[in-house]
Amino acid sequence: MTCKICKENKKIEIVTNDFFLRIDSSDKKLNDYKNYICYNCGTIYHFPNINLLKLFHHYNGAYRSTNSSISLDKKNYVDLPIRFEWTGTSFLRFKAFFEIINDYKKLKLKRNDIIFDYGCYQGAFLYACKKVLKTKVIGTDYNKNGLKMAQKFFGIESFITTKNFYEKKINAKLITLLHVFEHLHEPVEFLHKIKKNVLSKKGYIYLEIPNPYSNPLNDPTHLNLYSEDTIKYILKSTNYELCIFDKKGNYKNTSLVRNNNELNMHLLAKSTDIHKIYFAPIEIGNKVNENLKIKRKFLSIFLTFIRIKFFFKNFLETIYIIVMFFFNLFSPNLTVNFHKILKKIMRWI
Repeated sequence: MTCKICKENKKIEIVTNDFFLRIDSSDKKLNDYKNYICYNCGTIYHFPNINLLKLFHHYNGAYRSTNSSISLDKKNYVDLPIRFEWTGTSFLRFKAFFEIINDYKKLKLKRNDIIFDYGCYQGAFLYACKKVLKTKVIGTDYNKNGLKMAQKFFGIESFITTKNFYEKKINAKLITLLHVFEHLHEPVEFLHKIKKNVLSKKGYIYLEIPNPYSNPLNDPTHLNLYSEDTIKYILKSTNYELCIFDKKGNYKNTSLVRNNNELNMHLLAKSTDIHKIYFAPIEIGNKVNENLKIKRKFLSIFLTFIRIKFFFKNFLETIYIIVMFFFNLFSPNLTVNFHKILKKIMRWI
C-alpha cells in the first residue's frame, strides 16, 4: 500500500460514503476496493490494486459496451462496436481545450506541429483539432474498434498502445490526455518517459481530469485521483511548468450529479529541460481529506436544491397541462391562442 506518486506508505482511509458521490466500487467483480488518501501528496488511490490483465480485457470489452445492446436470450446479446453516444462527448471536449490554449498566447500552434492524443478512442476530439487548428494529429488507444473509426472515418493517424509506446519518435508539440490520466497505472513514469521521444523539447501537455471533490470515487478504472493541490505538486515534481489551471462543468448537463461547475479540472503545462524527479514532503493528506468532507457535503446540499427546483418546475408544468387539457375539451382553438399569448408574456418577463 504505497502511493504510486510519492512512494509514501502512510495513508488515510476514506470511510464516509455519500448518497450522491459514492465511494464503494460500482463493479465489485472487476475490483472490490477501499479508497485511501496519501498522507503526503493527497493522491486518492485504491487498495487492493486492480489486476492489470483483467483491466486490459475490461477496456476492450465491457468498458466500451453501449446503451444500445440487444439481449437475445440469457446467453446471447449483440452490441455496436463503438460507443457512438460518447462520440459527441469526445467532440465537445474540444471546446474547453480550445478556450484554454486560446487564452495562453505563448502557445502558438503551426500547421506542422503535432497534437498527440493519448487515449484517443474514436478520434472525435482530434477531428475537431484538425478542422479548427489545422495541425497534424496522431492518436493512440487500446481499443481496436475505436482506432478503426478514427482512421477510416475521421482520417486520423493512430496506432494501438503498446509497451514500447515511449520509444516512438513522435516529437509532438502538445500531448493531450482527456480523462485518461486518472486511468494510468504509472502516472509519474508516463510524465517522465514522454519527454524522451514523444514530446518535443519544451512541448506542452494538456490534462482534463475529474475533480475528486465533485465526482464519485466508485469507478474501479480510476486508479488515482488528484485534488488541485496534488496535480500541481505532481507536475512541478516531474519538471512541468504549469501554464493554466481551470475548472469547468460538463459539456451538457445530462445528469444531476454532473450538474456542477467544478466537475473537471483542466491543466496546460510546459515541459522543462530538467529531468531529475523529486517529490518533496508536503503532507497535505489531511487537508485533502477535510476538503473532501466539506466540499462533498456542500455539493450534496446544492444537488438537493437543484432537485427540489426541478420538482417545483415539473409540478407547475403538470398543473398547467391539466388546466389546459380541460380547456381544450371545450374550446381547442381558444386554448391554443391562450397558450400562444402566455408564451409571449413569458418571453417579455
